[in-house]
Amino acid sequence: VGARAGDERTLEMAFPQNFPVAEARGEQGRVRFTIQSVLKIVPPADEEVFKAFEASDEASLREAVRARMLVAKQEAEEQRIESELLERIIASHAIKLPGQLVEDQIEGHQEQLVRQLVEQGASEEDAKKQAEGERENSRAQAEKALKAIYLVEAIAQKMELRVTQEDVSGELQAIAQRNGTDPAEVAKYYRDEGLLRQLGLELLERKVRRYLRTTAALQTPA
Repeated sequence: VGARAGDERTLEMAFPQNFPVAEARGEQGRVRFTIQSVLKIVPPADEEVFKAFEASDEASLREAVRARMLVAKQEAEEQRIESELLERIIASHAIKLPGQLVEDQIEGHQEQLVRQLVEQGASEEDAKKQAEGERENSRAQAEKALKAIYLVEAIAQKMELRVTQEDVSGELQAIAQRNGTDPAEVAKYYRDEGLLRQLGLELLERKVRRYLRTTAALQTPA
């Protein structure tokens, strides 16, 4: 509060469990940062809020907000169930992975980690040393991610789950809507950056996750 662009600040925090440096995870520390810009938040007018929620008065607005909250809660629970089911499948299937493919994934993660540490102020030598200490963790992550890809594709093939052009077009339109841009520009960006295959894999995983949830024998805890 009260900061201006260019000001430096220090924030006390507990390092998260996914922090790049394993020794620091869960420990207390400080983050030093420089504020690049300051934005003023202007609350929208009541008319804009009513329009956004398709409400006519405060009572209908409260009901609309409540309905969206319930939908968000349901979606979060469905995602939790899907993630747990996929985790169980990954854990229960042993897959012999191509060694070179695993190593390529590890090296890619190591390079990314070095860049992140250098951007955070570490010297390149220290960054490489810290990244090397994370190599085994990188290996575990790479093997798990590759197993997930193979299993998702195997389930999709067996259950004849496919990603159609309509699925891709719909997702590109949704991305454009969330970012307030033209769908054609989003599609061009994904084509130019070679991201359409990655998008297809993400959509296929969603279908597989949904299939697992809707076909699993779920039990409500007593």
